[in-house]
Amino acid sequence: MTTIVESRGMSLTSRRWKLDIKETVNNYNFKLHHVHGDSGKCDFCGNNLIYVAVIEGDSLVEANTMDKCTKKVYNVGLDCLQLTLGTEWAYYTQVDREIKRLKKIAAAKSRAKKYAVKYKDLIDWFNSLHPEQLKSNSFYVSMYRILTTGERVFTDNMEKAIRNKMGKVRMSVNEYDEKLKHHKDVVIPRIKTLRDLVMEVDGIELHTVDIPKFSAFEFVNSVLAFATKVRKITPGQIEGLNKVHIRYTKMKKQKEVLNEKKELDTSSIPY
Repeated sequence: MTTIVESRGMSLTSRRWKLDIKETVNNYNFKLHHVHGDSGKCDFCGNNLIYVAVIEGDSLVEANTMDKCTKKVYNVGLDCLQLTLGTEWAYYTQVDREIKRLKKIAAAKSRAKKYAVKYKDLIDWFNSLHPEQLKSNSFYVSMYRILTTGERVFTDNMEKAIRNKMGKVRMSVNEYDEKLKHHKDVVIPRIKTLRDLVMEVDGIELHTVDIPKFSAFEFVNSVLAFATKVRKITPGQIEGLNKVHIRYTKMKKQKEVLNEKKELDTSSIPY
């Protein structure tokens, strides 16, 4: 198991650095202050940097020596950190991880800037959709996020899939508003009415815990919850609801006929 250590004066500098850097590293216990991607120059080797680790060193030299400075701060690149303090320096992994994170963010920003120009027509098409139409389609949401944030590489297959969608007839914002209104004012009430029918025929209360296995209540109630939450209903759900409606309408009529016969038989008894 590798032991994680702070610098504590253990310089690993090679001959490419000046002697004073080696002495500085040996005379100070360096800790990480922060990492940034605002560029700068490496204080150890002089090279230009994009990602900089700011390190602080507390003096290991006794206070009564000629060195009156008790703390030093340096801007250093990852390569120099590795070659001077080593990969076992307590903060090396943290610096490496943070630089990778900053690079990922920078790459995403670069892609997003590129996509804003290259795929402007795709982004404009997404923006032309009704917000709920975009929100309700997980594929649309995923593709739009990639195009606008650059979080992933936008592939040729992704582009083809979107252009295929663009080529199909779609509803205008006003038409989609009408669809949402119809769903709220017509579809949801109809599903509730069907649920009430199932409850009536099967003798179920709304908050009944033990639902008979033969009952369609659970199915209808789950479709109602889905339709209320996502504001749409699938073709398969529609087909299932239609079958339930036909079956339970027939069952209700049969029960009504049986009840009528019982009432007739009872009224004919001569007493």
